[in-house]
Amino acid sequence: MGTKLPLYGYIEPTTTMPSKRKRSENVKLVSRFLEHLSRPSVQHYGLDMILEGFHLGVDPWTCGVHLEMNSATRPTLEQLIDRIGSNGTIVIPTVDDFREVKTEKSVDLVERILVQKITVLAVGHEEFPLDHFVNEIHPDAAVFHAMSTNVLKVRSTLERFVQNRDNMKFDPVD
Repeated sequence: MGTKLPLYGYIEPTTTMPSKRKRSENVKLVSRFLEHLSRPSVQHYGLDMILEGFHLGVDPWTCGVHLEMNSATRPTLEQLIDRIGSNGTIVIPTVDDFREVKTEKSVDLVERILVQKITVLAVGHEEFPLDHFVNEIHPDAAVFHAMSTNVLKVRSTLERFVQNRDNMKFDPVD
């Protein structure tokens, strides 16, 4: 599974894991990563991106960072999923942005992401982080290869999360 264009940043502001300092770095990393992928010198190497419904040279590669307004019901994430359909990628700081707050609604939305085959990148993924691509300029296709691996690892993590639904203790919704 490759990365689909365009890319949408998403931040769940109440996520606290792994630590406050690291969290702050990962949140900043989302917008820096989107800025990195907006550079024509980087886009030149992204010819293996999935372009279903996307027009290279016309459509923007990135569509901003969206901040969640309600952690329990996740209306911002729901609007983003509706907007993307199956053509796009959500860029998050870590998978904890989807897993930390456990409400039935939040698990339903992660399941929708999987069903609709929306790709997800976690720039601060513990096994396959993408931060080194924005900290050091890499004028080659390496970032796109790393993104493919990241997408696969994140997807398998989210699949396990949804499969564990029956064993979850859901957080109360106010």
